[in-house]
Order: sequence, then C-alpha cells, then structure tokens
Amino acid sequence: MTTKWMAFKWFCIVTGILILTCCTSSGEKIDTYGYKIYDVGPGGLKLAVRMMADGKELERGFIKGNKKEGVWTVYHHENNFVKYVTGYLNGMKNGAHLEFNDRGQLELEANYVKDVLHGPFVKYSFNRILNKSYYFMGKLDGTYEEYNERGQLQRTVEFNKGIEDGYLRYYGESGEITIEYFYENGQRISGGIIEKEENTVESDE
Repeated sequence: MTTKWMAFKWFCIVTGILILTCCTSSGEKIDTYGYKIYDVGPGGLKLAVRMMADGKELERGFIKGNKKEGVWTVYHHENNFVKYVTGYLNGMKNGAHLEFNDRGQLELEANYVKDVLHGPFVKYSFNRILNKSYYFMGKLDGTYEEYNERGQLQRTVEFNKGIEDGYLRYYGESGEITIEYFYENGQRISGGIIEKEENTVESDE
C-alpha cells in the first residue's frame, strides 16, 4: 500500500472520529508566523501551509480560530514523503496519529482523545509489528505484545488501567511459554520458569 493511499485511508478514519467526537476543552493556539493562510469556506475554517526556504512544503492542515482542526500532514524535507498524519479537534490531538519513515513505511500508529492516548498503539519496523498495546485514557489497558525481528511473539504483559494485572509471559522460538508470572494489582503473586518435560512452573521465589 502506497503512502498516499495509507494517508487517505487514515484521513477518512480521522475525519469520521472528529465528526463523531464532542470536545469542549480548548487546545493551544498555533503561531501562524511562517504559514500561508487561505480561506477555504464558511465557518472560519482556513488552510495553513508552511514552506521551507527552498520552496518545499513542510506541513499543511486546517485551522479554526487559530487552532488546529482536522487532519494535519507533515512531510520529510529530503524527499517530500509524508512524515506525520495527525487528527486535531479544537487544537488538541484527536483521532489517529501516524508516523512514517523517509521510505514511506509506517512506523507508529497511535490514537488520541483530547491530547491523551486512547485506543490501539502499534510500533512497526520495515512493515512488521514490533509491539502493540491498547491505551485507555492515557493508561495501558489490556494485553501488551512484543515481537522479535522475525515477527515471532516474544513477550506479553496484561494491564488494567496502567497497572500490571494478569500474566506476564515470555515465549520461545516455537511459540511455547518459557517463563510465566502472575500479577495482581501490580504485585507479583507467583510464577517462574516453565519446565517443558513436566509442563509445570518452577518458582524462582
């Protein structure tokens, strides 16, 4: 999938989130110095474009009342590939935030509500997942998964509103659990090395 199609896909997602999300808080105003400002329609919505000294476009997005609104795109200066795509509502990050390297490959997918991480959070390297998790209003929630350079599951950690709560597990090359700990409200309760032959847990306590 090309960078343009990826950006368009997330533009649609972000736009949908922005329409459905009600935000009464107020974000920071943007310093419009160095931007070219264009009227784009009724309601005070304007297009802001920032250019480099060499004439290349660095970033563009919409503003309303001098606050970022809708989708903003930042470009790599070297080749004009998309670097960041971020949704804003009333000056705050809201919806999807994507980061790409200078080869057009996705490196980070995050989601925000009122400037706070909320939703899936995934890191990539060379189009493969490094780790993925879920945030609930700024706190890790659910299962964090970590993968090695071959794309194999290496570690999982269970969270509940930012606190380790559940199993922490390490995996071998064949996908088997090699180490397992159980946490309750941030405290380790039990666990240790998994013995293959007897399929039992050897506690290291």
